[in-house]
Amino acid sequence: MREEVLAAISELRRRPRDQSWFLPVILDQCDLPDIQIGPAETLLDLHYISLEHDFKMGVQRIATALRPEHQLVVDLMEEAGQDFARGDYPGARAKLTSALSINPRDPEVLGKRGQVNAYLGDLEDSLRDYEEAGSHSWAELAYIYWCAGDRDSAIAALKRLSKYGRSSAQSEYDLGCILFESHRAKESCAAFERALELAPDSIVVHKALASILLRVSGGDFTRLFELTEDAHRRFGPDPDLLEARAHGIAYGSTILDSYRMPDDHENIRKNISNALREAVVLDPDNVRRLYRAAMLSFRVRDYEAARGFGAKGLLLMPDSTSFRIILAQVAEYGSSDKLEGIENSIRYYDEAAAFPLDHLDRDDGLMPLEGDTRVPRPATVRFTTIPLTIAGTSITHAQESLKRYSALRAEALEELGD
Repeated sequence: MREEVLAAISELRRRPRDQSWFLPVILDQCDLPDIQIGPAETLLDLHYISLEHDFKMGVQRIATALRPEHQLVVDLMEEAGQDFARGDYPGARAKLTSALSINPRDPEVLGKRGQVNAYLGDLEDSLRDYEEAGSHSWAELAYIYWCAGDRDSAIAALKRLSKYGRSSAQSEYDLGCILFESHRAKESCAAFERALELAPDSIVVHKALASILLRVSGGDFTRLFELTEDAHRRFGPDPDLLEARAHGIAYGSTILDSYRMPDDHENIRKNISNALREAVVLDPDNVRRLYRAAMLSFRVRDYEAARGFGAKGLLLMPDSTSFRIILAQVAEYGSSDKLEGIENSIRYYDEAAAFPLDHLDRDDGLMPLEGDTRVPRPATVRFTTIPLTIAGTSITHAQESLKRYSALRAEALEELGD
């Protein structure tokens, strides 16, 4: 290589000495040749870099020597990371902005500033940074679109990750949540299934998939039962999955159909009741769960269980309209003494009218995936709970029935007295 070294030295003599142009690199242990560069200067006088002991550090030093601004970007990134860790988001943004003034298209710096802007609540600036960062930040870009309410753009970005084989359990879970919020339940199921393949030990994914399976028209209840059994083996009894199983049993049979009661309806009713009771025991203070348990019990004509769940809910939430309406329905349909039942039903309806709506008919929403601490959080979208409605007559009809019954009763007693 002597001829090449001599050619390089010849070029070196023509260049300003304050430029890093000639940089000896030692790959293995050896002696640099004592070649004359100029008057009183040899190759040994030049600064050299060794890759022998720490290759990665050596390459970093080469990059810094060839592009001094590169080290400045690295230092600013490190300082910004320290500011971010202690919550100084404006300071972190300022340093990242300085780094981008040196290298405006650096995708890593753009992605970091996008994250800081999101923490500061500047979603538009965050979107701009992530969009400019390109494919480096598709997952983060999708998340900010989601937070900003642009679900279509979020779905498009996450689907690109899936298309190019770069999806993760988090990105597939995000996609499932956004598709569900967009009323695309079947696609949502497929995304959650992919998330489950990537994170089979996630109870959150199991719960989300179980919830969506119940909402798909013509749901796959065999898959729901497989899922809840797998979750039970992995995590033990869980209230959400037990409740999902109870609804799956109800919807997978014809017990909700007033005209086609299954032959084994008592056994089906018992299995539903047992699952709901176990769910409530594991999560006794969740008023939304008690509301759903009372409502499903009413739908399958287990009036005793519905009355128990409703009464407990009313103790936990004394100003609830929803529990009073359920108890009114149970009193009307589940009482052997019709007069007493209608009177109790009217009492509960009258009490319910004195309180504002409590919106217990909205579900709990999907949970964040384990370890997901991103901010800001997308707005929680709540849908009408399962089952969607409960049957019953209005208070006006109930009052009219009571008046008519009372009048007939009084007339009958008068005739008997005569």
